[in-house]
Amino acid sequence: MQTKPELDDALSDIQKMLSRSASKGLKAENRGRGSPATRLLSVANKTQSSHDGP
Repeated sequence: MQTKPELDDALSDIQKMLSRSASKGLKAENRGRGSPATRLLSVANKTQSSHDGP
């Protein structure tokens, strides 16, 4: 499991990537595919929620 600082760094990298490619990402969303970053965040959210249990 990664440490919190590593996760924070990864999250900030993703946020920078999203802000840089926001317009491209929105165009991809409009085509119904979603950007790679959006799919990555979706997977990350599912993974994170599956670890939130007891």
